[in-house]
Amino acid sequence: MSAQLDVLELAKALIRRVSVTPEDAGCQELIGEMLQQLGFVTEQINAYGVHNLWAWRGVDPASPAAAGTPHLMFAGHTDVVPAGPVEAWSSPPFAPTIKDGMLFGRGAADMKSSLAAMLCAVTEFVAAQPKHQGTLSFLITSDEEGEAIHGTRHAIVELARRGIRPAYCVVGEPSSS
Repeated sequence: MSAQLDVLELAKALIRRVSVTPEDAGCQELIGEMLQQLGFVTEQINAYGVHNLWAWRGVDPASPAAAGTPHLMFAGHTDVVPAGPVEAWSSPPFAPTIKDGMLFGRGAADMKSSLAAMLCAVTEFVAAQPKHQGTLSFLITSDEEGEAIHGTRHAIVELARRGIRPAYCVVGEPSSS
């Protein structure tokens, strides 16, 4: 199975989940299980009904050994805005559909496809570099499209309290604001 097919199938699996803010609908459970298979330690840093998946692999980012080692975080969200009237959609909003080579469905652009691409890229990297230097991590919230108070903000404060600060962060968000 090619990496491109893996990305598409994972994106479709995520789109099928009705994860309207602040619901996660099992997206993070699916992603967390895949990350655990890659050797990631996973933890939920939840607050007020918002799900926040924190996962890391490599050097424990809270340990003194992490000082001076690279830490690359992938950040994103599983929640989507409400779909609005179903009649306004050319296909059901939570049924991934391919038309003219494009993937349609709630979260296809923002940002379930990005999460799928990140996970597939990390899977390939770990397969090629199983003893990589430093730390790889994911921070995924179900509260980006809503108030965005108990999601990434909350989790980053908690991670900082533990002394965890990534050196680099990749965000697959398609918006420019």
